[in-house]
Amino acid sequence: MMIFGAQMIVKVGLWREAAWALVLVLAFCENGMAGEVSPADLEHGKRQVQQMLGDRPGMAVYLKGKDDAPGYVGEGDAIYQWAVEAYAGKHVGERIFWDGRAPEQGLLASHTRPALHGLYLLRVADERQRGRRAFEVMWASFVCEMLSVSQKEAWSALDARAKQGEMTADEYVKACARVEWFNFGKMPEMRRTLWQPWADKVGHKTDLSEWEGKHLDDFEAWLAQFTKVGEYPKVPYLKSYELARGERR
Repeated sequence: MMIFGAQMIVKVGLWREAAWALVLVLAFCENGMAGEVSPADLEHGKRQVQQMLGDRPGMAVYLKGKDDAPGYVGEGDAIYQWAVEAYAGKHVGERIFWDGRAPEQGLLASHTRPALHGLYLLRVADERQRGRRAFEVMWASFVCEMLSVSQKEAWSALDARAKQGEMTADEYVKACARVEWFNFGKMPEMRRTLWQPWADKVGHKTDLSEWEGKHLDDFEAWLAQFTKVGEYPKVPYLKSYELARGERR
């Protein structure tokens, strides 16, 4: 009888997890990656990019050619233009603001959401200690975080269910990690369509490893990479759960 009960618990747990996954898929379908932005929005986006490059000079200078001559990211670069439109709100429907502070507890990038914090704020870690890899590490982290911000409907669905008490903290954290996994799965395409054409044009040698992670076809295997207690995905999503539940301010 105890074995039967355990089996039922496992089956119910798997069913609940599948249900949350379906909710996220539907949310992704509802959340398009295109929207109209005004000239004023684009000016806002440009200011945010300028502030970001000023605060993170490792994102402003890259190496090109066989002699590693320095190149400088400017308004004519596709990656600059993509960042401007992203900050302008093209992918989420409202403006996003650069935050020069470091992300939480060693994360490469993070963001806040209006429902929990009042504004969309985006942070990228200063990774200049990585040397020549720093430029691409920071840009890949920025692009991935913007993809995460764009999943507005998925985040809203999870926050609403947490607020209503329909999810435990562990379920919420895991569901948030699934959103991130979906975003990581988009990174190879972002490299092919955005980063690689730009890199080829300016002569910058790109590092595929920053854009193509492991286990992008298997969520459980991907999640198993993060085994240290107190680190991702509990950081930062346990705090987000508490904010959604009204347990933290």
